[in-house]
Amino acid sequence: MGLAIVVDASVARAAGESGKPQPEACRQSLLAILNHGYRLAMSAPLRAEWMKPRSDNALPYASLFALRWLTQMQSAGRVEEITLAENSALRQRCLQALQEDRQTVTSVEAVSRDFHLVETALQADRRVLSLDIRIVHHLEKLQEIAAEICSVMWVHPVNHPAEAWLREGAPEKSDYRIC
Repeated sequence: MGLAIVVDASVARAAGESGKPQPEACRQSLLAILNHGYRLAMSAPLRAEWMKPRSDNALPYASLFALRWLTQMQSAGRVEEITLAENSALRQRCLQALQEDRQTVTSVEAVSRDFHLVETALQADRRVLSLDIRIVHHLEKLQEIAAEICSVMWVHPVNHPAEAWLREGAPEKSDYRIC
């Protein structure tokens, strides 16, 4: 089977919106994952993000398109459940380093909220598909104390031509890495 890729809830949400380029790129990326034999790396915190109710109604945060896609992936046996350690040593080390530096203390909340994506990717095949590019700027500041996060490729569906990258086999690309 293909590589296991983490798909952030931001992609799952945007895939159901109309317009270009972001919604179209998200839909095409999800379809490329489905059509080219990849697996979805899914952890409990990520599933909770996908399924949490939207603030404006009771529907899940993930779009109907993404939920149908997820059902297809599950039916095909291509969802890899990843179990994350609660308050992992890596998470604690990174958050503590950000907290102790006046220049990065403001990024602690954002990194804490989405660090599960990095942890999931590290237990899968080190690939994340996400619309969030701000967190990458926060994470790259941690390269000296947590070099292992630098191996994670953080792929933006529009900024990096994700669909083409997936068609090519999701190869290692240094400019897609967190740091």
